[in-house]
Amino acid sequence: MTPARGSAFFFGSVAKYPTGGAYASALSGLSADQIEKELAEQAWELSRIAERKYRRARHGYYLVLLFLLAWAVARVALSLAG
Repeated sequence: MTPARGSAFFFGSVAKYPTGGAYASALSGLSADQIEKELAEQAWELSRIAERKYRRARHGYYLVLLFLLAWAVARVALSLAG
């Protein structure tokens, strides 16, 4: 997931700076209010990403459990048929 807009704290945005010094210069130009806003937006973006990953992982676990149940039923049916 990409951020809705560039952020001073989003890894993808930070990595676009050519050097660490260039990033530090850009960061030092922000006011305390701007930093607070950037951090709040970044926390919101990361929480959305984490929620989406958790939901997808949970669905994946359900699919694996469903597969294992179907496999067990098929093995039992095969052993009873033979």
